[in-house]
Amino acid sequence: MSSRHVALAVAVFVALSGLSAPAARAEEPSTPAVTAVLAGAWLYARAARSPVPPTLADVPPALWWGGALGTLAVIMLVTLVQSLRLGSSGEAVARMAGALPVPPETRDPLERRLLNVVEEMVNMMMAFRAYEASVATFNAAKTMMLKTLELGRV
Repeated sequence: MSSRHVALAVAVFVALSGLSAPAARAEEPSTPAVTAVLAGAWLYARAARSPVPPTLADVPPALWWGGALGTLAVIMLVTLVQSLRLGSSGEAVARMAGALPVPPETRDPLERRLLNVVEEMVNMMMAFRAYEASVATFNAAKTMMLKTLELGRV
């Protein structure tokens, strides 16, 4: 078996197992899928020029860092683009989700429920806050009664 075949086998193993770097090299970032592919490609290319099969320890740290930083850059770019798309308006989000507009004059009870979702959420929040206020009032009254009983004991 040639050194090129050994390097290819190592690259396939690395890609399938999700290994990104040797455990002894803790200074290197870990983004398994991307760095495994990069390391596999580097090992494969290096095996063609080297009589000794390269190992994962031979992969330069710059390749690990490049893979990690490249992955981070792609994630940040996609996150920014999606945030801009979703942040424009609720209508844009609804269009992306494939929602259909509900006419305000609809008589269908299922569609009528959808028209008042925000109003129902506000009502639910107001009811919850009223409940919280009632609980706080009850606890304050209970505390005052206990303090009054303690005054009577003295």
